[in-house]
Amino acid sequence: DNLDDNGFIFPKKGVDQLIAMMSAMKESADDNTIVTLKINKNSLQTTVNGISMLSILIEAKYPDITSILPNNCNRVLVVDRKLFQDTITRVSIMSNSLNKAVEMVLNNGLFTIKAKNSNHEEAKDDIDYVSYTGDNFEIAFNSDYLNNICRVISTSKMKISLSKSSNNLLIEPMADENEEQSYARYIVSRIIV
Repeated sequence: DNLDDNGFIFPKKGVDQLIAMMSAMKESADDNTIVTLKINKNSLQTTVNGISMLSILIEAKYPDITSILPNNCNRVLVVDRKLFQDTITRVSIMSNSLNKAVEMVLNNGLFTIKAKNSNHEEAKDDIDYVSYTGDNFEIAFNSDYLNNICRVISTSKMKISLSKSSNNLLIEPMADENEEQSYARYIVSRIIV
């Protein structure tokens, strides 16, 4: 069947099972693994070396993400990815267990990551950055989302962009001359603390 131009939404559980199938085949097979995808309006059948899995697709249109991309970002911060990730991990220990919020604060050239919980315990750590353009800001995000993004970015630096008019954060890998360039972009929505 023909699908809409908007594509399809494959459930996370199906993706996880497909990854497990392909990993098992990779360990036990040679380089001639054949993967076949057969899609219709309601399902996706995946066959890996003769073993099939049928996944029911989510009945919804893929959202138009262009409406949530921050535009005209007037706050652009470049940080060391590993340092940023380590700081988020350390500070988030004191975050509220419900929203896991960490606040990113840039004030007069000092970039601070901080978190507090319902017991009024607080953790904060200053972090060096490579460069920054823009005014002071204070905004909170879920630490798990930030950590997950840092885990999948392979470049040593990343660019964090914010707009005054958007509640979303845009994170992009920044490759050095000896790193492979990635064109992935990650969006995280702010949370209210």
